[in-house]
Order: sequence, then C-alpha cells, then structure tokens
Amino acid sequence: MIHIVKRLLRVDEPAPLPPPIVIKPRRKTAPAMDAFLVYGLLTGELARTAALWGGLVAVQLVSAVYAFRLDREPLRPLWAFPLQQVVYRQLMYLVVVRSVFTALAGVRMAWVKLRRTGELDAPALSGQASTPGGGAG
Repeated sequence: MIHIVKRLLRVDEPAPLPPPIVIKPRRKTAPAMDAFLVYGLLTGELARTAALWGGLVAVQLVSAVYAFRLDREPLRPLWAFPLQQVVYRQLMYLVVVRSVFTALAGVRMAWVKLRRTGELDAPALSGQASTPGGGAG
C-alpha cells in the first residue's frame, strides 16, 4: 500500500525546479508607489524619488514590451504608458474614492439616460438613400 502512495505522490523523484524568476510588477504595489512618490516629492528628495519612480516605470515598460512581443502586437500604443502612470491611474483613484464615499453615504446612483427624440439629421452615406426617420434604407 505504501508503494502505491509513493508512486502516486512520486516521492522517489526529486521535486521539480520552480519556474524561472520573472520580474513582474504587481498592481497591488501601484498605490503604495504613488504614495511614496508623493511623500518623496513633499520631503524634497526630488532626484532620488524621480530615479526610483523612473526605474519602476522602466521595469513596467520592459515587461509591457516583452508581453507585446510575445503576442506579436505593435508597440505603438506603448508611447502613452508613462502618461497612464501619471494621469489615468490617478483618475481611477478619484473614481474609486468617490464611489466608496457614495456607497458609505448610502446614496444610490442612477444611470445617465439619454432621452431619445429621433430628431438627428445625419448625412446619408454614399450609395444609400435616406429615409424620413433618419435611417438608411
């Protein structure tokens, strides 16, 4: 019976090696890095803070380039990567904080609904006749 368990668990074989270490920044570290960035800017250590933040962005950019290359995607969208770190992520923090305060206050947010009037005067596409309702057809 023991040899069956050993065979199932493969105790006789050496343990497989762990996968190679890949530097992979985690999303969970982004808020902490942003807090450290603000703290560094407020304490006056501009050069050190800029170097560390630039290093983090460089590691993330190298990871992104590698991922794009693996998927055979064009690298063109990566030009906005540093801007995403500064602008888009801060905007998402604002949305999350606002949502949390709204939820804590117990306010129900309604969907923004547009009233449909059917009065759009769009130019007809070439080769298609325009109908009185504004559609093609």
